[in-house]
Amino acid sequence: MPLLDDNISPGSNRVAGAIYLYAEQEAQQLASNMGLTRFDPRNIALKLDYYRQVRQKYRKTRPLTRDEKKSLRYTRKETRRLKAQLRPSTWKRFWHHRVTSAVRHYLSGNRRLYKKHDDAIKQIQKDYFQEHNLHALTESMKKAGFKFEIEGPLQKLIAQDLPRFHLRYADIHHRNADFILHFNKVPGSSIYYLEKFEASARPDLDTVLRNQSSRTWTKFSTNGDTSFSAREAHSLVTGKSICKKINGKEEWLTLENTGVNQPGAFKQVNFDLQKVMRKLPIKGLDNPKQYKAIEEALKLGLNKEVTLLLNKEEIKCNLLAAPNRKTIDVLDSNNRLIDLGTLPGGHLNEVTRAIVQKINRADDVIELYPSTKNTPRRG
Repeated sequence: MPLLDDNISPGSNRVAGAIYLYAEQEAQQLASNMGLTRFDPRNIALKLDYYRQVRQKYRKTRPLTRDEKKSLRYTRKETRRLKAQLRPSTWKRFWHHRVTSAVRHYLSGNRRLYKKHDDAIKQIQKDYFQEHNLHALTESMKKAGFKFEIEGPLQKLIAQDLPRFHLRYADIHHRNADFILHFNKVPGSSIYYLEKFEASARPDLDTVLRNQSSRTWTKFSTNGDTSFSAREAHSLVTGKSICKKINGKEEWLTLENTGVNQPGAFKQVNFDLQKVMRKLPIKGLDNPKQYKAIEEALKLGLNKEVTLLLNKEEIKCNLLAAPNRKTIDVLDSNNRLIDLGTLPGGHLNEVTRAIVQKINRADDVIELYPSTKNTPRRG
């Protein structure tokens, strides 16, 4: 806690201790309620009442130290200022204006005293805001899927007290994409929030060697009705599709291949995932827990390993939703599209053979699972 005088700590100054205690409580309240400001009339009235109580108690206390008497002078100044804020007038605004007050305090010889108290309060609240803000930002980032530890750089950037800042991000959970996180201040406060982030597919070595590594960055919101997680953004920028609930309805989204890097460059596709899943001979699909795990992975644009039963033969493969072609791709361990008819397992029955052909031929799949809305909508 800051010092009032070089050789006296606030612990030996009961009046200053009461002032700083309120500063901590006020910081806690402001940090936990972004809609509250120091200029809220209720907040001003509560602070005024508290300072009056402090003055009333310690004016009657004997003995008072020299520094406690100085701190009481500060409470008198603050009480008058708060009263003027609560019941403003043209004269009061002039009298308590920053410039007018600075001149008055200088002429009265109290400028240094008041500044020490003001600076101490500001430092206490700044320290609290930064600690609380760091924890809140870390939690919101983890919720959005950014779980790699970056508290050190984030803490240093918060301490700079800039209007906004950005932070580059990459981790092993999203190894095929890079991110830029954008933080902004809540208006009228010292609190930062994660406003949005940008994501871009990471170029492979061959692309870099051919000097064709120009990248498109897509912006994603973390607030509002349609927010995105790191996992969803990773899938989209790497060419996958995801399923999100928009206006209460599930929609499949994919990025337009136009180079546009603005939010809204999404194409919405009609796709009945559950219907296609039920057509596949997936082992254990009648298990609700396993069914949900497969469905959730495909909706996130993830490859999901499953076992297919082909004429009593078990075949391990990966599934990937391909809503643009109204199908689910069946992939090998190297993510290559495979033809199930070429796998061991004997002769396929006619139903399974038809499903296999429909899975691996996009034109037939669209015919097998016709959409009631053939024209894609733009988000």
